Amino acid sequence: MPYREVRIMDVHEVVRRWLAGDGIRSIARATGLDRKTIRPFVIAARDLGLRPGDSCPEESRIHDLIERARRPRSPSAPGETMKSLLARREQIETWLRKDRLLLTKVHELLEREGLLVLYSSLHRFAQKWCDFEIQIFRNGAQAGGNARRSCRSRLWPPGSPAGLRKQSSPCRPGIRHGPRI
Repeated sequence: MPYREVRIMDVHEVVRRWLAGDGIRSIARATGLDRKTIRPFVIAARDLGLRPGDSCPEESRIHDLIERARRPRSPSAPGETMKSLLARREQIETWLRKDRLLLTKVHELLEREGLLVLYSSLHRFAQKWCDFEIQIFRNGAQAGGNARRSCRSRLWPPGSPAGLRKQSSPCRPGIRHGPRI
């Protein structure tokens, strides 16, 4: 089953029903949430000192309960790609900031030096460790760093014959050449 975010109203309802004395199964039937979703909220309510029969807590305690019920993500160690990029962090920052190179150019330079990484990994690294940002302009073009383009430019200028789609036949207008789609 796909992930479904639990709304604050649902948490209020779970806590209210639990404080009224309902069990986890009956709360699950009434709210439509899974028992595995309800159980962490009940455990967090117990940890906060709430007991069945108590009155409903105020909003701030509900937010504390939600924070306690969240499953913390275990911090994972950086992978091989990230380790190799961290070793060259200063060089990458120099290329991006001082030399004002595009991230695609940085990717090419790293490949020339023998470091083969995916562009998406380099982009994620630059965002996390080098304060690299993508800015989107009104026309939909992207720019990185200091309002410069971050994506590869077209190989052909707009309007050139190589950039155009197949045109209709000059002999018979409306009939296109090429495979049928």
